Amino acid sequence: MFIISRTRPWFGFSVIRILRQNTLSNVTLHKGAPSRGKCLFCNAPHRFGKYLSYSTQSDNLAQNKESKLKPRYLYVRTSQERWEELPDGLVFDVAYLDTHPGSQYDPNVPLIVALHDSPGSHEQFQPIFESLTKLGYRVIAPNFPGFGFTAGIAKSHDDTFLHSTDERAQLVSDFLSELGIKRVDILLGLRTGCYPSVRLVTGAPDVFRSLILLSPAGHKPYREIQPFELYITLSSLWDRPFFRPLLRVVLFFLKYRKPAFRKHTIGQIVPAIHTVANVGFEEFGGFLVTVDQLKVPCCMVYSDTDCRVESEVLEEFADLLGKRSSDFMQIDKSGHAEPSDDHYSGLPKGIHFQNDVEDPLTQQSGHIVKLIWDLMKFIRKS
Repeated sequence: MFIISRTRPWFGFSVIRILRQNTLSNVTLHKGAPSRGKCLFCNAPHRFGKYLSYSTQSDNLAQNKESKLKPRYLYVRTSQERWEELPDGLVFDVAYLDTHPGSQYDPNVPLIVALHDSPGSHEQFQPIFESLTKLGYRVIAPNFPGFGFTAGIAKSHDDTFLHSTDERAQLVSDFLSELGIKRVDILLGLRTGCYPSVRLVTGAPDVFRSLILLSPAGHKPYREIQPFELYITLSSLWDRPFFRPLLRVVLFFLKYRKPAFRKHTIGQIVPAIHTVANVGFEEFGGFLVTVDQLKVPCCMVYSDTDCRVESEVLEEFADLLGKRSSDFMQIDKSGHAEPSDDHYSGLPKGIHFQNDVEDPLTQQSGHIVKLIWDLMKFIRKS
């Protein structure tokens, strides 16, 4: 049975979506999306080296325009009993990317869940989707509310969601439950996506088997969100409609001062501000220590030239995880790796870029895929 869903006028155009009622989780099927149970990239080679290319950012972007999965949609109820005025919780129409669209959970298929930055979306992971899929992995990348893909079924649900670390982690957990996912081999967090990732791993280490923190945002107020008091004030005042016209003017100027905000709308900047204002940095530092105490297999990737977070903050971040310099593969300015990336026999090392790499995911996607491949081998054997 098929039904036609509602339209979404706030995208600037109306989209008619067909819901598949013969699936357990009522997943949306877009016109032109890959057929049920099929993988986007077929006929994958058997040898890793043949399709793992250390390509440039421009090569990745050109390739991804040609082969790009369309997002699917799933209604998810979350934050139940969190708010007195909404005891039944919030309901979001969650947009997500799935490299094995429509497939049921299969414990024999290596599974990766990727959580994007704020502001950001599943599209941030396009540089690694194809390589990971050709390796036989299933990758699921849900979108958090407020960034143009996922939205509440009512405006009150969008306004009530505060984008705190606990709320975002709970949303991901409820989303995976709706999909019938029982276990995740690798949870991959990108920048502010590392906050809910760490929270999920510490809350359910039996479900999330390992963790990769990619260019993590800091465990304390970092360069990009200074002055931090301004973010706290903007987040607090936005909940009072009277101040919003003035705040929009402030956000317009802030947009062009912060590199992470320049390509995004004011409506997308607001939830990003809520995200960092509601992290709870002191508590988050404790969660990092807990990851180490639980002995969760964890790898971290960072760069000395990260334009958003100071290298000193990232080194402290690694120290809280129990990581030392010997736990990282060092890549110098000439691109030389020490030790070489073919040395892994146990838990793979993280990656520390000492060269001019501001965004490892787009500029050094080959190294990222190799790290994921090594960690997956370690996890599946353990």
